[in-house]
Amino acid sequence: MKKRLFSIGFILFALIMPIACSSDEEIETLPVDENANKTCPVDEDKLDAAIVSFFNETLPNHPCYWPIETFFTPATEETNAYSLINNGQELQEAYKGDKDLPKIDFEQYTLIIGRVYTGGVTVDQQYLTKEKEDNVLVLHLVHEAVAAELFYTYYWGVYPKMTADHITIQLVYEK
Repeated sequence: MKKRLFSIGFILFALIMPIACSSDEEIETLPVDENANKTCPVDEDKLDAAIVSFFNETLPNHPCYWPIETFFTPATEETNAYSLINNGQELQEAYKGDKDLPKIDFEQYTLIIGRVYTGGVTVDQQYLTKEKEDNVLVLHLVHEAVAAELFYTYYWGVYPKMTADHITIQLVYEK
């Protein structure tokens, strides 16, 4: 009986641990309002190829075992993080790498980059919505692998110009 309870407890721990460890005060998992007004990122086909290439290389949207330090410092390891970038100076300050940064028209656009620290997911869909007075970035996550380990998954999106200096991240786990 003790072995059975231990086994059940271990299995529950393995299943719940990735969810519990991936929480952060800035990032919430809430139900999605399907009727909400959505603002999608600018389609990659409409962006300069240099922007798409740069961010797909520096912020890969697949599970990574280690943090990529081109935008997020070791101080933010094992946490979810994001940056809302509204001008070239903010982009330059956020970037820690040595490649040339792509040119983004920040008069028209806002760049959102981020990282989720959770179990083997990719970002399938992302969009901005408004809930009361908050700007909410909704990330639909799809499990790529069943793993007890936690991974970093990065995301980025170029959105129509925003005046906000803060957003709330909402994670939606797809089955």
